[in-house]
Amino acid sequence: MITKTEYEKLWELIKPVKAGMLTTWTGQMIHARPMQHVNENLEEGILYFFTNAGKGKAEEMERYEDICITYANHQTSKYVSISATAEVVHDKELINKYWNMFVSAWFPEGKDSPDLRILKIHPYAAEYWDSPESKMVQLFKIVKANVTSTMPDMGTNRRFS
Repeated sequence: MITKTEYEKLWELIKPVKAGMLTTWTGQMIHARPMQHVNENLEEGILYFFTNAGKGKAEEMERYEDICITYANHQTSKYVSISATAEVVHDKELINKYWNMFVSAWFPEGKDSPDLRILKIHPYAAEYWDSPESKMVQLFKIVKANVTSTMPDMGTNRRFS
């Protein structure tokens, strides 16, 4: 189980990125697509996304609830991979809470669209990589490692489960 402190660290890393690659299993292959979470904070360790019930990802998650979502912030060299279970719900309270102009572009029928659903993503494990140094420092470490035949220290790598 991921602790509250670990959730806070994950949220610190993914909040500025917003969009991640959500990966599901179709029963025959792995399928990834970009998705944007709608949380403004990580309540109870759950990530929320809007989706369309008629789309493949909702059907995939109803059949195979284990998913992975990855976030990459290339500008700050921070990367996160989250393993989770997914729940597809039709929850009017959550829809009203997280509805915004960006979501409405995908659902022209509005909040009452019959196919509108919320994805509740419940993380159970995660890993992150955080390299706080500048690109120049990272490049220097890579060159030094190649010259000295050593592994470069590229920052923090941590797993939660």
